[in-house]
Amino acid sequence: MTNKIKTIFIGTPRIAVPSFEKLVFSDYFEVLAVITQKDKKVGRKQEISLSEVKKRALEHNIDVLQPEKIKDIKNDILNLKPDIVVVMAYGQIIPKDILDIPKYGFVNIHTSLLPEYRGASCIQSAILNQDEVTGVTFMQMDEGMDTGPIIAQKELRINNNDYEELVIRLADLSAQNIEEVLCLYVKGELLPKKQNDNLATYTTIIKKQAGKIDFNMNSEKVLAMYRAYKKWPGIYIEKANKNIKLIELGNETDKGKKKAGDLYKKNEQLFLMLNDTAVEIKKIQVSGKKVIEAKNFIQGYSYLLS
Repeated sequence: MTNKIKTIFIGTPRIAVPSFEKLVFSDYFEVLAVITQKDKKVGRKQEISLSEVKKRALEHNIDVLQPEKIKDIKNDILNLKPDIVVVMAYGQIIPKDILDIPKYGFVNIHTSLLPEYRGASCIQSAILNQDEVTGVTFMQMDEGMDTGPIIAQKELRINNNDYEELVIRLADLSAQNIEEVLCLYVKGELLPKKQNDNLATYTTIIKKQAGKIDFNMNSEKVLAMYRAYKKWPGIYIEKANKNIKLIELGNETDKGKKKAGDLYKKNEQLFLMLNDTAVEIKKIQVSGKKVIEAKNFIQGYSYLLS
């Protein structure tokens, strides 16, 4: 390749940053512009927050476009004349007339092994279902949600990672492979293969109530929820009309003679009994209160213990 491949990068959160920067520093790709979601107002002071991809783009003096809908900047994309558009964690369905603009189309990097876990909560779903393996899929985008032909897939073992740990590893896995995969694809040495729709599974939008613990669950299920929902929404129980968030779980388990749903103290440790065994709680938060250590909860909320 004598001339660099003219590229637009589309993405928003930090998981997309390593792949973006791999292309920025590549000898084979020229990033013409970044498309990212609009700035958001956050916190009590409603301060403007830039997306992680936008922050890095500005550091590299790369133009940033932030449309409400990507169809609003069709002419901008046409004027840039990209050879390829790379997408990672953007969150919008892209219409066909825009997908058809670049010579090599749009390539999406999806953080599951498609056709499994189509949709936005694919990382959480793999953890929640206690899968041993996940990975990234480089796919040629079409008008559907993660339905396009697969260019390449790269795997990794989950190894009991929580959501934030797995995000970092998948971001790195994508960055490690993006340059080689895209080069081979552009050369025609990697041919996209149609997904088997009969094997497709779909994820759903995670809502706050997804983190509620059913006391009939076993400990493995609750520990998987804890890892999957570590960032949001967290996991919680309801007891004595209080919403109690389990901030940090420990490695200890206990088969004490308690009934499912009991919070109890043993050897100065705090446990929650489930339907098979109890899990250790190290940090906890009663609704409207600060996060506290288990020992402080034992002292201050003894009336909630069995």
